[in-house]
Amino acid sequence: MLDTRKKIIFYSVFIILICGVFLIFDYFVGLLKPVEAEFPDPRPGLHAVQHTTEYTIPIEINSFQLRSPEIDPDSQTRKLFFIGDSFVFGATVREDEGFTRRTEYALRAEGLDVDILNLGYVLQSPARYPARFDRVAEIIEPDALVLFIYANDITDLDRRSNFERLRARYIRGKAWLNVLHSLLPNTVDAIVSGYMRYSMATGDQEHVENKDPGSKEHFATFESEDSGLPLEERKQRLILKLRSMAYLYDVPEERVRNWLQKHDAILNEVAAGKVPELLVIVGLLRPDNWEICLEIPSSYEYLWDQLEYNILELKRRAMKRNIPFAVVYIPSELQFDRRKQDVVRELGYTVKERWLTETSQLESNLIALSATEEIPFLNLTPICRKYSDRKMVWDLDLHFNETGNRLVTPYIAEFVSNLVAADMPE
Repeated sequence: MLDTRKKIIFYSVFIILICGVFLIFDYFVGLLKPVEAEFPDPRPGLHAVQHTTEYTIPIEINSFQLRSPEIDPDSQTRKLFFIGDSFVFGATVREDEGFTRRTEYALRAEGLDVDILNLGYVLQSPARYPARFDRVAEIIEPDALVLFIYANDITDLDRRSNFERLRARYIRGKAWLNVLHSLLPNTVDAIVSGYMRYSMATGDQEHVENKDPGSKEHFATFESEDSGLPLEERKQRLILKLRSMAYLYDVPEERVRNWLQKHDAILNEVAAGKVPELLVIVGLLRPDNWEICLEIPSSYEYLWDQLEYNILELKRRAMKRNIPFAVVYIPSELQFDRRKQDVVRELGYTVKERWLTETSQLESNLIALSATEEIPFLNLTPICRKYSDRKMVWDLDLHFNETGNRLVTPYIAEFVSNLVAADMPE
């Protein structure tokens, strides 16, 4: 009896120790995970042209991988860093028409000897901003840092690669692997990732060949450069891409079919290059995108926590360099343009009329954080509502057009001028 009890105790302790070893191993595997890849910075010296039916603009990137004129790092001008996404970059206007360069011109007209460096870039979430700031600040010493937060930065922080989504589907499709993943998530992710990469390299597509409407035959690549192809072929490529993405995002096939049928006309416009592809894709994959961004439901509060962390991380970097730091909020068009609410609603997004007049939860959070952390803060929502009848954004693109950039510039310039003046010696 005693021997049996000792054996039970021995094996229990042994099993606990083994489990502990595996859990510790899994923890360290997690630490070794590579940082999620994001869209890379543009290459130095890039010259390109972006074309839609609404605009044709040149894109020129300088030797520091910025959409800014070349700058001498040793010049005596005060160098102000504007960091953010495609709004700062000026993705749909000429470089000298965006509010970044317009603000520089306005400050120089006041007699301030400044250069504004455009650290904005398209399709990059705030998680990337600290590293981007560090890279440029190592070459060019900054004198101030202004962070621009756009409304959809919340869901940008939730961006996962298609590979990660496919891996998650593969794990969920096998019950035993799903159970093991709940116990050792990092280890299972690493093993499955290795297996999938090996399978792809050897042509073994077993993990997507399950007769699912979103499986192998739908993993086609839609290249925007294929503008020389017949319109119908471009449309079919677009539909294949939409089905591929819907598969990765677990969108039910019935909803995909209904959505494609309802929006057949707009798909022709996208295929013809008249409507931005991303606008349509998000409408299918995440119709509640703007509700998440503006209202931040409780199940998405972790995304606000990530945004707050990145804001404070940039503030810490600014304080370390003893330079002023400020935040500017750029509202969604759905917060000031009723016309665009109708357009976006038609594409399947959740849209609420009260967004046109109320203060969003995202704004409230930013206002509270700025007050607590003593961060100078400019909210552009009231300004955009003031000029809501001036058509500040494109018909089929969410960015400021030339008019929108011009109208917000005086307010940004005044805000930045006060920020710089407060930091200047008496």
